[in-house]
Amino acid sequence: MTSGYDGRLFDAQVRLDAPISIIWDGQLVDHSTWAVPRGTRNHAAADAFIRFATRPDRMADQAMRISYGPTRESARRRIGRHVEAGVDMSDHLPTAGDRMSRAIIEDSDWYARTKALRERRFADCLGASGADAREATPAVPEG
Repeated sequence: MTSGYDGRLFDAQVRLDAPISIIWDGQLVDHSTWAVPRGTRNHAAADAFIRFATRPDRMADQAMRISYGPTRESARRRIGRHVEAGVDMSDHLPTAGDRMSRAIIEDSDWYARTKALRERRFADCLGASGADAREATPAVPEG
């Protein structure tokens, strides 16, 4: 048993014929975000790229190349077969069917607030001495 990125697991399953089954219940979902820094010289180009990359047809095209699920329902309805393997992608996406209803959404705020605590606990799991754990863990408020 392992965890991994669904795109890599898809590749191993379909292209390498590895005997892998994915259990989607409790999948961990994180979100990527496009942002344009304030004051950038190429604001118009950045906006144009974001508009392009978030179009339903572009999201669907990406999902037919790697099994990362699109965030837009309008894109999901456009997804067909993998462009090289010819496999129907509908069963290989984390966003297919009701899978997202059983997903765990990463909480970035929690990760930011608990960095020091998590590092301390990880060091404890490794059996680090108190001094080693303190050196490996910066003093960050846990609030």
